[in-house]
Amino acid sequence: MLPTGLLPDEGLAAFDDLPLKHLHASPYHILDPTSTMTILRPPFLRITHLELCAELDREDDTDDEALARWMTLASLPKLSHLALNCNMDMHVYVHLLAACKALHALILLRNPPRRRPAEMDILIENLRFVMMPVEHYTADWQRGVLLGNDFWARADILIAKRISGEMDRRTFLLEDTS
Repeated sequence: MLPTGLLPDEGLAAFDDLPLKHLHASPYHILDPTSTMTILRPPFLRITHLELCAELDREDDTDDEALARWMTLASLPKLSHLALNCNMDMHVYVHLLAACKALHALILLRNPPRRRPAEMDILIENLRFVMMPVEHYTADWQRGVLLGNDFWARADILIAKRISGEMDRRTFLLEDTS
């Protein structure tokens, strides 16, 4: 049985021609290579902005198996912006930044951890890493729809300021502008 919203195999050809650039989805099916809607299908190969909203780990997965599924994102040739609204181990984010060379921004939609793991220092040093507290998510989405000033645009500005030296290179937290 297909999850809600997915098409049967014979209907996927029409889906392949969609000019998909931005996608908000759960990673369960698109990062599963056995799924008919795998991320390796033609419409996903055109995505520039991808927001994934759940953990991918399964109870019977080894850490390596779970990490391998996340690493399929590196095969997206046009992916420039990735937002993750999930609470994974920080090492996955470090691996994603290393594997996704064309990625301009990795945005974690979550609050910074109370205890800072060692991987957090590695992430902060990477100018492509941004974190936005989740309590601002709905307001940010509305601001993006109405004004075009969403977390994607503000992350680009933050990263540009870090690169130019206009802002401290270790500033990674995206402030709320509402």
